[in-house]
Amino acid sequence: MATINKIDILDTDREKIIVHLEGNDELGDIMFWILPNITDGSAEWAEVTSWLAIDGNNIDDDLKQYADKLYQGKRENAYPPIEEQLDMQYWDSVNGTTLWKDKIQEIKDTYPKG
Repeated sequence: MATINKIDILDTDREKIIVHLEGNDELGDIMFWILPNITDGSAEWAEVTSWLAIDGNNIDDDLKQYADKLYQGKRENAYPPIEEQLDMQYWDSVNGTTLWKDKIQEIKDTYPKG
């Protein structure tokens, strides 16, 4: 039997939940279940139902804040160093190009806000 630590709405489609389990990833333990957001009659859902019956346990909606932080980190890592950006801006002004704006827009499109 797994030990449930927390349950969240899975933000990507809102039709599933993610059940966070106690375990040891290094030992190959299962760390979470992804289940439909309604009971499906499975043994996992039976454990979820028992866990939810305990006063104070509920399904949270905390994953959006983590998704927001995730896109920020990916976007930050994709930006060229400031020196390179300044150089791009200089050459854009000299050559009448938009390389810097295009690069920044490409990054924003690749990693949109949550």
